[in-house]
Amino acid sequence: MNGSGRQETDSLVSVILPTYNRLAYLQEAIDSVFSQSYSQWELIVIDDGSTDGTVDHVRSINDPRVHVIALDHSGLPSKVRNAGLRHARGRYIAFLDSDDAWEPRKLELQLDDLRRSNGAGWSYTKVTRVDENGTSLSDGSIKPWRECSGRILADLLRIDAIVATPAVIVERALVEAVGGFDESLRVCEDYDLWFRIAPLSDARALSVRLCRVRIHAGSCTANRAEVHRSWVQPYTKVAAATGDRAIRVFCKHQCTHHRLTAAALASEAGRRAEAVSGFAQAAIHDPLWPQVWRSLAVQVIPRYLRNRLRR
Repeated sequence: MNGSGRQETDSLVSVILPTYNRLAYLQEAIDSVFSQSYSQWELIVIDDGSTDGTVDHVRSINDPRVHVIALDHSGLPSKVRNAGLRHARGRYIAFLDSDDAWEPRKLELQLDDLRRSNGAGWSYTKVTRVDENGTSLSDGSIKPWRECSGRILADLLRIDAIVATPAVIVERALVEAVGGFDESLRVCEDYDLWFRIAPLSDARALSVRLCRVRIHAGSCTANRAEVHRSWVQPYTKVAAATGDRAIRVFCKHQCTHHRLTAAALASEAGRRAEAVSGFAQAAIHDPLWPQVWRSLAVQVIPRYLRNRLRR
């Protein structure tokens, strides 16, 4: 994917930073790259058609390690990140979103660990969740982080391995081997990529909080029903690619689970046609799985009876 023609540097880390109208947070993200104890990096900021002066701001940074790519707006993080990947020349890729930030030793610690490992091609760390003002948030409401290293596909599929995009460093050759991000996905494109690289290389997990991931209203790019529908495609792709029957069955059930959840959310929102379509797809896709009929019993039958009683 390296279409820039620039010479690759073995010790270089290419930092891929997509952004869209996030100037209020962007400088903190950039500052966290400049604050790294490891200095062999290039920063590639890919602007998705911002209207807030982002491109001019990045171009004003007087450092030859900083590059900016200006795109027409697409609203597709996968497409924006791929544009940065095509420009990258480092052996390693590190991802950073424009409303997040790194701790100063992030690159140093991950690279040292990767170099000591026996051939691992990618690494991820714990993160600190912060609010829009940068105040740390409790982890009590989310699934506990687990240190999953090695061939972690099964852990990823179960979401036992929680891999935040800004926590990842990966060999560029590994990303290129699977074709980068899937540009047909608007959400879940990160786990779709992890699903595809995990069978090819060991991963290293560092139980150190080396990233700050910001949780705020603007960070939600899709409604919950759309997010669940989007999970179907990555699981379908894994099922088609694997020779492991247990993984195929698990992926099939996960597709059904996400279809049922999306349908239930649509039903709660009063989008009846969307809900009926989702329940029907789940029943057709996985008719022998008891969860399908339990969900229908909980979601559909009570609503049907309520409607009958109102008549």
